[in-house]
Amino acid sequence: CDESGTDYFIGLLHYRTTSRGHDLKSPSELLMSRKLRTKIPTKTNNLKPKVVRFCDHYQRKSLKQYKTQNYYNKHSKPSHEFYEGQTIFFKKNPKDIVWTKGTIVSKTNYPRSYIVKDQNNVSYRRTSQHIQPFKSNMSSLKSNNACHNRYKSNQVYNNNNRFNSQKSQNSQFIVNKSQSNNYSLEEEDGYQ
Repeated sequence: CDESGTDYFIGLLHYRTTSRGHDLKSPSELLMSRKLRTKIPTKTNNLKPKVVRFCDHYQRKSLKQYKTQNYYNKHSKPSHEFYEGQTIFFKKNPKDIVWTKGTIVSKTNYPRSYIVKDQNNVSYRRTSQHIQPFKSNMSSLKSNNACHNRYKSNQVYNNNNRFNSQKSQNSQFIVNKSQSNNYSLEEEDGYQ
């Protein structure tokens, strides 16, 4: 209302007369059992009182919430809980791609938030979204070797269905470890 220069009360009137769904009533209809007159042109028959049963409205609203909850829970998984002293990978900058090795120092009072220390003993506060559990080096090496063994043969089909022996070694993912112990997953030239 400040930006457009209109009256607050007209803005509130429009907000209260807007229905909350295609089969749900607006708050003003629930309160007064009729639609309120607004600046939007309507027929006078629509403004006549009609008894609204709150039980029906409540059942429709809870059914809508239940469906939304089920749609969300189909593909969601519980967040991972971390414990103090656990070795993890975390993002120093949440927008960054690089995962840095560190340890959990403590859990904070905020939900899903932890204090994390990197290998230089610098502390960071990160949510569980920016933390991944550290898996032993053997498991990451095994997965990397499996990818390497998959393309180890001398002849591999490329996208044009012709044999190509030059790209067989170049189509694997590698893990680079720099001196600052930052791990990043890169892809060499070849297939994606």
